[in-house]
Amino acid sequence: MNKVFKWIYYPVLVALAVALFALGVFGAMKSDATADFSKERRAAVDTHITTITGYGGRNEAESDVSSTALSQTADYIRSQVRSGGSFVKYHSTDYPDGDGLNTRAAYIRENGMPKPTVVLQSAKILASTAEAMGADYYVDRTVVNVVVAIPGADTLAKYADKENDLLSYGDVIMMTAHYDSSTVGEGAADNAAAVANMIELVKEIASRTTPYKNDFVFVFTSGEEEGALGANAFAYQFKAFDDIYSRVKLAFNFDAAGDAGFLVMSEMNGDASLASAYASMAGKSYSSSIYSGVKGAAAKASDFDIYDKIASMNFTTLPDDKTDTAFDTKDNLSAETVNALGNMMLKAADYFGDKTIGDYKADGRVQAGFFNYLGGNVWYANYVAYIVAAIIILLAAAATAVAIRFKAFDVVKAAFGAGVQALAALATLACLYVAYFVIALVLCGFEVINFHAICSVVYGSVGAMVFAVILTLAVSAAVYSPLKKAFGLRAIDVVRGGALLMALAAVVFCFVLPSVSYIFSIVAVLQMAVMLVNALLGKKFKAKFGFDIERLFLYVVPVILMLSVLG
Repeated sequence: MNKVFKWIYYPVLVALAVALFALGVFGAMKSDATADFSKERRAAVDTHITTITGYGGRNEAESDVSSTALSQTADYIRSQVRSGGSFVKYHSTDYPDGDGLNTRAAYIRENGMPKPTVVLQSAKILASTAEAMGADYYVDRTVVNVVVAIPGADTLAKYADKENDLLSYGDVIMMTAHYDSSTVGEGAADNAAAVANMIELVKEIASRTTPYKNDFVFVFTSGEEEGALGANAFAYQFKAFDDIYSRVKLAFNFDAAGDAGFLVMSEMNGDASLASAYASMAGKSYSSSIYSGVKGAAAKASDFDIYDKIASMNFTTLPDDKTDTAFDTKDNLSAETVNALGNMMLKAADYFGDKTIGDYKADGRVQAGFFNYLGGNVWYANYVAYIVAAIIILLAAAATAVAIRFKAFDVVKAAFGAGVQALAALATLACLYVAYFVIALVLCGFEVINFHAICSVVYGSVGAMVFAVILTLAVSAAVYSPLKKAFGLRAIDVVRGGALLMALAAVVFCFVLPSVSYIFSIVAVLQMAVMLVNALLGKKFKAKFGFDIERLFLYVVPVILMLSVLG
């Protein structure tokens, strides 16, 4: 029997671990390769990308040439949303009023009814806007946004019967994509691909014979690369179209950090209902509430920042070595990037266009947990984490009680095993830090990197991640063995202790950070169940099969099952 496990069972566990980890990495990096829209629309998107990138770099702060390119791009967007039989009407540029606000733009009407309308918002950054941004030096900077407002069925009903107090202007779905670029390159991925797709989406929604229930407002923003100037100018200074921004109940921002085609939902402001909706409509798009939390805490200023109190999602592509470089060109832009952005815009519009969106809430943080598991999207409300914590505590208590009652294992040694696991983790972390700085200083000595880059995260890759995992495992093995001997413990005591430590970490995270607790809690629930089963059946199993049930590495199986999430 031992030979069977040695030569069959254990290799199967290893193969399963490798497969799940690889599938997790593949799932995170997989985008919709095929467009969910027509060839004609795809060709139009390519034409937009070619034209916009042909203007060159688009950055107000860079040069007169870049400023001219910005102006050309804004005019191009305004003309294109009205082309090809589109029903979008033209409104002259909305310049600021005496108080600096943009209020003049209104829907162009036919027979008294509002029609989809495009307008340029020319805005000077007000002192109050700059203060809200924390950037006083932008006061009086002029930015130009291209704004397209499309009335939905609720707003059309209000216009048809304006005296009816039971009717109100409709809720608004807002989408943003910045049309400026960094100071280098032509900004094909960042952000011409998103702009091109949004132009075509505008035309499609405006041309619908049956309008969506909700209003749509599309804002092609400028100045994103300089601190989201255009987005803030819209949020704080644009009051037109029946004060449309005040009615925004759901928002989506589309951006890119690379051209590799790996689309992720990088940030979410919302509750469990929004997480549930995302899981239903997202398709192959990847995200997790851990990614969202880290991205939201560390990201530079972006257009998504204006949605801190609005239910919203931020979509971007994963960074690559062409990000913010002269290599972000049309020729280097992958078809997957273009298709993935366009597919997600379509999904968002179709899924939410006729839904009641006023119930989605947000207060600037993720209020639910969500993650991708082997291509599927899983979500839970934060309160579920509290219930899971209670289950973990009950399972741990039951396993401990059974172990003491039937002397299934030594609880004290298991507790010492938890201490060894904790010490091993700390020692591993310390060794990794030392190794990192030694390697970094050597690279500095050979002038491979600049000294100031040592404490900066410049670029990550799958290869670097795999190397880090292997190095971590090697260091852990090196520090684990002497610690185990120092405390006079067996390997199984440390394994049990590790399960108890995982349970403790899960309970803490369930109460402190419920939206990201799943990374510990799922493993903890399964490991505590394993501990309870082992305590109840361990002696019977050994009597029947001649070896300990824990030789099956059952504590490892939950970790293996979560490797796709870790990947």
